Amino acid sequence: MKSSTLATIAAILGGILLLVDVPTPTPVKPTPVDALLGCYVADRQSKIEILTEMAGMEFRDDQERCDWWNSEIDAARTEDMQPFVDLLAEAIEAGKLLEFAEGLK
Repeated sequence: MKSSTLATIAAILGGILLLVDVPTPTPVKPTPVDALLGCYVADRQSKIEILTEMAGMEFRDDQERCDWWNSEIDAARTEDMQPFVDLLAEAIEAGKLLEFAEGLK
């Protein structure tokens, strides 16, 4: 087959593809349960990382150790739980808090 024939066929197929309306997938919104389970996984991983780091550190006393732990875990929890908090906020704004709660069962 001549290269000009192949180019013509490719151009025709390309034109056809431009005319076809290919649906783009819509992002799937996680359910409250899925979001919460994902948050638990992230929280667990954060705790493992924090404990591993903490094991290699020296502290003057228990209070310093406690303060460091609380600081690190609070920051991690804020990030780890954000997907769930976002869904919760949407449910509150939409007046669907009860449905949201039922979806967690």
